[in-house]
Amino acid sequence: MAAHSLRGTDRGRTNRRVLPYLAPDNPANPRGLVVVDPPPAGQATTATVDRLRVVGSDQARQRIAYEAQWSAPAIDRRTTFVVLARQPDGRWLVTQESTRLQPGD
Repeated sequence: MAAHSLRGTDRGRTNRRVLPYLAPDNPANPRGLVVVDPPPAGQATTATVDRLRVVGSDQARQRIAYEAQWSAPAIDRRTTFVVLARQPDGRWLVTQESTRLQPGD
């Protein structure tokens, strides 16, 4: 949930703290994610995962799709779908995050 953990100083900037978690084929890599709604200046918002559920995977289980319910201070619970892919070095990185599960995931 690094993409949703923000600081007040992120206003008008790109969140690059998310980069270590993005797979090379993620559309946001290498630029990061544009911060649309940061907390007020001098404050920080940390996202907390409330529920995580596997909703699909490929046969080899090298790509897994999760339904994530998360929340943060002053943000109601949200649901997003996160697809992780196992990298050659063994790490699991985010290839996609969306409010809807995309075909083929």
